[in-house]
Amino acid sequence: MNAYDTEIIYQLLTAIHEKRQVQITNFSRRSEKEKHWHMIPIKLYVSVQGGRSYLICKSVAHGRTLSYRIDYIQKVVIEDVVENYDEK
Repeated sequence: MNAYDTEIIYQLLTAIHEKRQVQITNFSRRSEKEKHWHMIPIKLYVSVQGGRSYLICKSVAHGRTLSYRIDYIQKVVIEDVVENYDEK
C-alpha cells in the first residue's frame, strides 16, 4: 500500500462513516481506459491471502454488489448522503 492508496482509503472510510454515495474513477486494465462509477460504499476488505485491499460497494445504477481493488481506483469524489443507506 502506498500513500496514494491511503488517501483513497481515507476518503472511502469517510464516505462509509457519513453514509454518502461516491463517484469513483477506476482504471480498467483490459480496455486501458478510465471509467467513472457512482457507488454506495459498504466496507473495505483486505485479503489475508494476497494482501490486496478491496472496496465492497453497491452500484447506484444497477443495484448490484461489486468489488474494486483499491490500487485500481484513481479518484474518489464524496457525494450526497444516501437516505436509505442502512437498507442496502
